[in-house]
Amino acid sequence: MVFLLSTLNQKSKNEKMSVEKMNRSIFISLACSLLLGSSALAVTSLDINPEYGMVKEEFGYSYGDDSKSIIYIQDAHCNYEAQKNIANILEYLIKEEGIKMVFVEGGSDDSSLSYLRGYGSKEALKSIAEKQLKEGKISGEEYLNLISDLEFEIYGVEDARLYNQQRDVFLKIDGYKAELLGFADSIQGAVEQLKDKVYSGELKEMEAKRKAFDKNELSLVAYIGYLNRLCLQYNIVTSYYLAFSSLAEAVSREKTIDYNSIGKEANSVLNRLVEVLSEEEKKPLLDEAKSLEGKDQKVINKFYIKIRDMAQDKNISLLAYDNFMDFTRFIQVLDSANMEAIFRDIDAVNRAITLETIQGVDQLDLVDIDYGLSLFRKMVSVHLDKSEYDLYLEKKEAINPKSWVEKLDNMAAKYRIKINLAKDKSKIDEMFGQLERFYQLAFERDNAFVERIFSQMKEKNLDKAVLITGGFHASNLQGLLEKAGAKGVVVYPKVSSLTDEALYNSRVKEELSSLEKLVSGR
Repeated sequence: MVFLLSTLNQKSKNEKMSVEKMNRSIFISLACSLLLGSSALAVTSLDINPEYGMVKEEFGYSYGDDSKSIIYIQDAHCNYEAQKNIANILEYLIKEEGIKMVFVEGGSDDSSLSYLRGYGSKEALKSIAEKQLKEGKISGEEYLNLISDLEFEIYGVEDARLYNQQRDVFLKIDGYKAELLGFADSIQGAVEQLKDKVYSGELKEMEAKRKAFDKNELSLVAYIGYLNRLCLQYNIVTSYYLAFSSLAEAVSREKTIDYNSIGKEANSVLNRLVEVLSEEEKKPLLDEAKSLEGKDQKVINKFYIKIRDMAQDKNISLLAYDNFMDFTRFIQVLDSANMEAIFRDIDAVNRAITLETIQGVDQLDLVDIDYGLSLFRKMVSVHLDKSEYDLYLEKKEAINPKSWVEKLDNMAAKYRIKINLAKDKSKIDEMFGQLERFYQLAFERDNAFVERIFSQMKEKNLDKAVLITGGFHASNLQGLLEKAGAKGVVVYPKVSSLTDEALYNSRVKEELSSLEKLVSGR
């Protein structure tokens, strides 16, 4: 296996944060599934075991049934839990959905390892593969390809030239990363010192709320509500931020719900429904209701939605059940929420409010430096997604570390604060060029992925396949796939711990997996 250059652990971290923030709010079980509409395509009804992962969202469903279908699994490389769960998800997809092809990044052409199945006993091969998986030397799809009798092909969709170019740039960046992040730390330290003197009370309060949210000390619901109140106060039009405004509306509606009445109203709806159902319809529904005792809240929530929809299909009036109806609508909004879009909107709304509260040049400069510094850190850590990189290009002139140092020095003198800034900025200009090249190559790789996916599906007469990439590629690739005429779903493997970035970086530098070396004698 050739390891990917993308910063795949970003996605697992973002997803983990999303789930943690959801779990801290009053609807603790609601970030677990996405409600998908019906379609002729079987993948929209995927029944993935929640112990292994979840369907997150769908794309391209305006296209007809003759469109190519992609089950897009978001990877967390070198994360043992994620890789085992990907193997389990793939086993289900191969057995139940008839998947024959798994496209992957990091390799070119046929990357299957099934040819190694004949080396030694199954037990010995599984033991070796398990060890390699824990060490991050093989992936979940390779693991399954080795230890199972399932027939499927792993096909690398890389353009080898682009891959090798980006790998070389990545290694150069990695050599300077610690120095550049140390410089960023010194800038951040000075910014934090100056905030106490320069920021207004409103800016300090917003900063405190944001930090509490980032540390999971403030729930998503509470933070959305806080920002929405500020939008009203400063006459900011939230309809420009669709993901934010939809969730803010749901949060406002949630505040009127009497949670003590939901269960009683649900029982009343069930009783009215039972009165009009046939015996064949009634028995399985009552059995399901009885089985809910002791079940997780998300299972109960799903049943609530089911009986609501059934009651509406039977033309039963539900006007008397305001709490039950508002609650089911609320959890549906949350379950189907695009968390990436919500977090992007939160950043944009926060920025819009901040600009309304700024008083004076010093506050504006400090806010801009703080904001630019967050992009700088992400860029150096190669954690930017496509939308963030586009934002960097738009704000490129303002992201100027040399200018930051000059402005901070002047402010420190003005407010009589002693700051300690790293003065050596010789590597920064050189590295900005390398960083921009890294991202340009990443997006060129994405275009190559799509071209090779469609070429292989046409050549092998496939109407559906699996694609596995790291989260770094996710937002751009999904858009490219849809633009090219594909439809499908995005699947996240269950991940409860972050990827070991040091382990990942060490694997990036290896050309061959230890398993291949072991078997081939190299």
